[in-house]
Formats: sequence, structure tokens, C-alpha cells
Amino acid sequence: MKIPKPATILITLVIYTFLTMFLSITMVLGNAEIMNEAISFNLFLFGLIYIIGLVITLAMTFALFFIRKNNNLGDSIGFVDKGEKPSVSFFKRFTYPQLIWMSTIFFGWLFLGFNLLGSQSFTAFKFLPQQFSKIDSLLFSSLLIPGAEEMLSMAVISVSVLVLTILALKYKWSPKEYALYFFGTIPIIVGVFAVIWHMTAYSGSDVALVTVFFFWTIKTLIVLATGLFIIGFIIHFFNNFFIDFVRLFTSDAVRTWALGIMIGITLLYLLFYRKRLLGSKQNED
Repeated sequence: MKIPKPATILITLVIYTFLTMFLSITMVLGNAEIMNEAISFNLFLFGLIYIIGLVITLAMTFALFFIRKNNNLGDSIGFVDKGEKPSVSFFKRFTYPQLIWMSTIFFGWLFLGFNLLGSQSFTAFKFLPQQFSKIDSLLFSSLLIPGAEEMLSMAVISVSVLVLTILALKYKWSPKEYALYFFGTIPIIVGVFAVIWHMTAYSGSDVALVTVFFFWTIKTLIVLATGLFIIGFIIHFFNNFFIDFVRLFTSDAVRTWALGIMIGITLLYLLFYRKRLLGSKQNED
């Protein structure tokens, strides 16, 4: 049974909010650190960023539903629009859970490989003070911050898509022309925004702004191509996770556990989707 689009968006947001915001708030309250000025400020800041990004994204999604009605430009803004035009139709072959699982495996191994090769972070991030446990600090830098920033990124994408759509309708662009601007300009806009954001929120960071620009630009291109913003979060999560993981856990045994978990996740995927590793044509209907 095909789930209606509004229900799919709602389910996705509930899961996403739980993993990024709810767990982070629970962690702070559980450690009785809500009165810690630095902690409460970061929680408020990134919580506010998340809410603003979510409201803007939902507003743009609603507006574009009416603006794009009865035209052939496509419906995707990269939010919860798997494989919808102008995103790449190939991704319609996958269900949302399979696409997320497959992305977790691919980018998990990719960033683990970067880490093993001694790569530095591709974007800046904050740490919790020392009184928090290592697990709490890892969750904070890997869940709360990427979760909020990806929602803010989605807001920038959705506003850009709205402006692009209005221009396309005004100047009567063909679907191919629209797709060219869609993939050619929006990732750059988000990349520039990311540089400005990092200069503001992470002043003094030793991460090169050029690296930040390309990281966010490429990440946005992947989000637009797949039509699912959570993949941007997965990329952002693993970037932060493995860098902070090495900082907090120096034991080879712990790193072996991380490697074992990635192997386990991969084997489970191969077992569960053994007959449809690259999706199924039935999902395209």
C-alpha cells in the first residue's frame, strides 16, 4: 500500500525530530545540565535553528504545491521527494527505508575510510564541556548540530527552489532549462550560505572555508539528486561522528567495535535486500 505524501512527510519528520532534537534535550535534562549556561545556550540556539528551518521548509513546500500545480517543472525540492522530477528518477526504485539504509552504509564506509586515512573534518562543529560523558558528547556533536543545520540547509534549498520556480514560470523555461538551474545554482547558493554560517557560528575554527563550501555544495547536490534531505543529515552525521569518535575514544578495541558495527549493518542490508539490492521496479509505480 502506497503511503500518501503528507503522511510520509509527517512520519519522516517525527523520526528525524526524535533522533536529532528529542534525544539531545533528554541528554541535557538527564545530566541535570540545563542550568549550565554554555549547554543551555547551544541547546536553545540549535533548537531555534531547527524550528526556523522546519517552518520555512514546510511553508515553501505548501506554497510550491500550488505554484507548480498544472505545470511540468516537477515537484521535488529535495525534502521528502524521492526520485520525483527534477530529482533523478532512478531513486524511485527504492523505498525510503532502503534508501536511508543504503546511504548509511555507503557514507558510513566512506567517512570511516577518510578517518582511517587521517582526514580532518570537512565542516566545523562544537563539543560539549568535559563533565559530559563521552557518549553524550558524541551524540551532541553528531545528532543535534547536524540535525539542526541540515534543517536550516533545507530551508535555504526550499526558498531557492521557490525563487527558481517563479523565474521559470515567468520566463517560460523548459523542464531541461529548469533542471539545469536547479542542479547548477542551488548547491552553490547553499555552499555560500554554509561559508557565511561557519564564519558566524564557528569563528576561529581551523576548518578551511573552501572545504566547507565544497562539502555543503556536494552534499546539497546529492540531496537534490535523490530528493531526500535525510541523506544530507547522514553525510553530516558521519563527518562529525568519526572525527569526534577518534577524539574521544583512543582505544583500538573501541575502534574495532565501530568497524564491526559497519560490517554488521552492511551484512544485514545484503541479507534483507538480497533480491532487490538496487531497488525494485514495483516501487516506481
